[in-house]
Amino acid sequence: MKKSFLFSVFLLVAIFLSLFNSYAHAENTEPVESGEVEIEYYGRAALSELEGAEEYLFAYDAITAGIENAEAEIDVYNGKRALSVDELTMVFEVYRRDRADHFWLGNAYSVMRNSKGDALALAPSYLYEGQALIAARNEYDRAVSEILAGINPEWSEFERELYIHDYLAGEITYTEAENAHNSFGAIVEGKAVCEGYAEAFQYLCQRVGIQSFIAIGSSVNPSTSSPEGHAWNYVRIDGKYYQVDLTWNDQGEKLYHAYFNVTDEEISKDHDTTEVAFPLPVCDSVEKNYFTVMGGRISAPFSVSEVAALFDQKTHTASVYTVDVYDFTGWFERNASSIVLSLGIVGSFRYGYSVMGCEVRLELLTCKHLRMERVPELQPTCTEKGNLSYYICECGAKFNDIFATKRITDMAEVTLYPTGHLFDEEIVDEEHIRYEGDCNTKRSYWYDCSRCDVIAKDDKEGESYYYTVGGFCHSVEEGFGYKDEEGHARKCSVLGCTYHEEIFPHTPDREATDDTPSVCTECGYIITPAKNHTEHTPREPWEMDVDGHWHACSGCEGQRLEYSEHSDKDGDALCDACGAPYTNNEAENPIKLTITEQGIVILAVLAVAVAVAVAVGLIKALRRYN
Repeated sequence: MKKSFLFSVFLLVAIFLSLFNSYAHAENTEPVESGEVEIEYYGRAALSELEGAEEYLFAYDAITAGIENAEAEIDVYNGKRALSVDELTMVFEVYRRDRADHFWLGNAYSVMRNSKGDALALAPSYLYEGQALIAARNEYDRAVSEILAGINPEWSEFERELYIHDYLAGEITYTEAENAHNSFGAIVEGKAVCEGYAEAFQYLCQRVGIQSFIAIGSSVNPSTSSPEGHAWNYVRIDGKYYQVDLTWNDQGEKLYHAYFNVTDEEISKDHDTTEVAFPLPVCDSVEKNYFTVMGGRISAPFSVSEVAALFDQKTHTASVYTVDVYDFTGWFERNASSIVLSLGIVGSFRYGYSVMGCEVRLELLTCKHLRMERVPELQPTCTEKGNLSYYICECGAKFNDIFATKRITDMAEVTLYPTGHLFDEEIVDEEHIRYEGDCNTKRSYWYDCSRCDVIAKDDKEGESYYYTVGGFCHSVEEGFGYKDEEGHARKCSVLGCTYHEEIFPHTPDREATDDTPSVCTECGYIITPAKNHTEHTPREPWEMDVDGHWHACSGCEGQRLEYSEHSDKDGDALCDACGAPYTNNEAENPIKLTITEQGIVILAVLAVAVAVAVAVGLIKALRRYN
């Protein structure tokens, strides 16, 4: 199946852009040494032919080197021109079609952009990292070496390609699995879908000197007759390009070569290639088509002697390749007897055929099918195939009944395909917890498959199968984090959460005065601010006493502003700042005079008091004298 490349974009703050003015150029990764063979990458060469090749190749090489080392963030800006997101998407697609060996790359990546929306860097996701990646790569390399050990270095490119094709078809089971969409699943685990098939085939071809490039589009599934996303390959054999679809050639017990080195025109009958912004290989040669090299490529008008010559004398089977499939099968039904006579077969016989693409597999059955063994019905599971009951003759032929009245020419007739998981069972335990829950998100659980007890989290397609339960769980702080004019309350300490408990009224510490606010004794909230003013303002003129001078506050009583001791630097016996009489000799001038209105009033009162006291004393003295 075609991979879904998930895509998310994060916009960087403009001030941060200066950090991206310079990027280290990744080393050119083309060509790459792989054993004794230099791998040529078709996609990279295609980018070099486009306008903007300098920036494209810089990004391609940076991505290749970065993912080779499983880097968390990869710079793709060469300091000259930033790629648009669409351009980066194209470069990334070309890289991914080239590098089938980077099996640890995940499906999603994020792009960092500048304020104009252009791409500066990307952050890939990975299936393996750290020690797990090292172990997986070692296992992968060992499996690749074992497969390639079976290739004779004297073989032609066609022979090497055919060996890899037939080997993988015999070892891979078409099924969904954890690594079914990459070459690791196909080569190491033997489980894959079309992407895994195509990537494994490509990398092994590259390792033996055959250039290959992943083809992406859609095709009709031979088993279901339904169109679906699909992946296959372009290959270059002896300098010419062909298309290969290993996935559809592998039909379980039957190995076809219907899609082995075909032309663009031939494969377009049931394959549609997705349009791209870069040039794709042109495949117009039949020189290295399987049936051209091995024999069996025929066209109308058909000949009994020509077709009979293609049959294996022991198995009485033959494969032919013709673009006139329906005309040929009708002709074969009408001429089966003549072919049998041409082969020298005597006695009763049956015939059958199966079709894959433009290949027709022919069989002549001379067995009477008297010894039949029943294959019992097997119910499919969520991930594994099952089958209807059928019978197998000792000659290998398969039939729907013991009387051999209807032969099974395609196992799809009796195959029961996997049902898929049914994630609908709710199990509340730690194993099924998806998220513990907090004050902003409810607790959630993964569904369990009611058919096989697989948890949704363990299935690639199960990421959306979960449910939420319960309420929110707030982390309430000790103090009163919530305060307003109504009162105070304890609030949730989680950043961004606005939840708070019951609001209690404030407890004032005092009545607000001119310069003192009323404050809550429990939470510190200012209930009533100071009444008249919030800043002291000095009032003219100076006020003073014997030690110094100051300005009184114009808005409140008792505040001394700009206080300073008296000072007489010019020697005129007056304070330089306020003009009060001044001396440093306390014996001569024990009391420093002031000239404020308040001082004058006080001196006048003292003078009156002294005068009254003197008068009273004189009166008393005169009375005594008299």
